[in-house]
Amino acid sequence: MKLKYALPGLIVTMAIGGLFLLPGITGLANVGAVDHREIVLNWEQQHPQNHPSARWGHAMAYDSERGVTVLFGGLASSWQDDTWEWDGTNWTQKFPVTKPPRRLGHAMAYDSEREVTVLFGGWGDGGSKNDTWEWNGHNWTQIDPEDKPEARTYHALAYDSKRKVTVLFGYFDMNDNPLTFIRTWEWDGENWEPKFPVNNPVGRLPNSHVAMAYDSTRNVTVLLTNHSSSPLWEWGGVDWDRLTPSERPETRDHTSLAFDTARQRSVLFGGSFDLNDTWDWDGIAWTRHFPVNNPTERLGHHLAYDSEREVIVLFGGVRRVNNQTFRLSDTWEFGAVSVPDPTPTVTATPDPTVSPTPDPTPGPTPTVGPPPDPGAQKIYLPLLVR
Repeated sequence: MKLKYALPGLIVTMAIGGLFLLPGITGLANVGAVDHREIVLNWEQQHPQNHPSARWGHAMAYDSERGVTVLFGGLASSWQDDTWEWDGTNWTQKFPVTKPPRRLGHAMAYDSEREVTVLFGGWGDGGSKNDTWEWNGHNWTQIDPEDKPEARTYHALAYDSKRKVTVLFGYFDMNDNPLTFIRTWEWDGENWEPKFPVNNPVGRLPNSHVAMAYDSTRNVTVLLTNHSSSPLWEWGGVDWDRLTPSERPETRDHTSLAFDTARQRSVLFGGSFDLNDTWDWDGIAWTRHFPVNNPTERLGHHLAYDSEREVIVLFGGVRRVNNQTFRLSDTWEFGAVSVPDPTPTVTATPDPTVSPTPDPTPGPTPTVGPPPDPGAQKIYLPLLVR
């Protein structure tokens, strides 16, 4: 895509390298140039000096007030109760005075109104849990409301910033027993409120894991279950709406979703041991990406969206190779990478009121290096430079 600017003396299409003054054309205004670049979505592995131990079944949430991704717990060589934060460069372990007991299969979401990360449930010593904790960047505080959800594992949380509540959905305990009680709850910082929608999403036995993300553009919570025929649902606060797009990702377990506010898409990656695909959901259709780089196949990983740096952060999980499983401790980020436009051009339409003076030795047409991988999705954006 090229942008045309009407200037005294010509109409010019801007290209790489700034404003080109064409021979024989005069009367150009003093304006900023446009540097055209392709914006390619790609996964990039990070190599921090410090990082959490290899694990899966942990939970993450992005703290937008402090600009860090918070990670808690999971299963390494044993259940974990450690807290880490990722700032885009390094992982830093935190050592709070109080903290939740060790666990896996819990869920977390960041409450931007109260500036705390909310944690609920999971599986640890004693079985499935139904405790509520909040992290303020310095310490964990346990909250003991009068009403609270029953114990559960592999549920999901998402913060609804419009209604200022944390939404919980989940319906199985660690023993693969279906929860016949209330599946949907909302947390306002003081109490858990049960919800009674007409429609309830369903999953597939056994071990029905779910993933959720809040779409702040459309003001709905997006839910993905592992049901083979009806995995996709959305919650606006009253009822669950089942969505049936014509094309969708294949059914999977132990996957993760995060909402990219810059691109206004819910991003899905991997799951079920043998998948490492990346998909976007925009509320109408799923779109699969084919980035140049990809994390390895895995399940039990987690995603969080860093809104300050506009990247999806991925950590950990577990993969299977030749019927052996391996826990992972790698950190990846998914976002836009700017590369030069491979086909810049400059065109001009002379203004008839200006008398051009021809130049006998016009310069060569500017060119840029090799194009990016054709499999990556490309978005063309003009970058203004001065």
